[in-house]
Amino acid sequence: MENVKIKDKTFKVYLNNSQIQTEIQRLAGEINARCAGKKVTFLPVLSGSFLFFADLIKHIKVEHEIYFVKYKSYSGTDSTGIVDAMLPPPASIKGTTAIIVEDIVDTGTTLKTIVPDVQKSGPDAVKICSLLLKPDKYDFAFSVDFTGFEIENDFVVGYGLDYDEAGRNLRHIYKLTNS
Repeated sequence: MENVKIKDKTFKVYLNNSQIQTEIQRLAGEINARCAGKKVTFLPVLSGSFLFFADLIKHIKVEHEIYFVKYKSYSGTDSTGIVDAMLPPPASIKGTTAIIVEDIVDTGTTLKTIVPDVQKSGPDAVKICSLLLKPDKYDFAFSVDFTGFEIENDFVVGYGLDYDEAGRNLRHIYKLTNS
């Protein structure tokens, strides 16, 4: 596993695909156990969570529906602080446990918009599932219920995560080595 160059930046392997798949199976097992007997509405956040969610859903056993949502707050390697709701949640998901599926949660800026939008749809509960969490940056009262990996404050790419829309197709997750 070598370094990769994306546009003007170099990245090195941070989490390999085998580690990612093992963690996804663990997360699915946790969701299946904690949501047993409940109807779940998964709300994967596009575009970053698509690979993670595609692998996660293969292991989900609970009754569920899927509605993709799209919010954007990044430009380059930095959050803009402005969240655009490009594809909001459905008008009604009453009687379900809504699980927002994120690729990465860092400051929580995007979740501060998504969670109230989802709550307006009337679910019984709102949960958050994220493959990656940056606990030192997270600044939101709503807890992340299902977390894969807690990571340092590094910029990461691959496995759905992007740098200016590039690198999503990489099998592993890479971290920035230079700026």
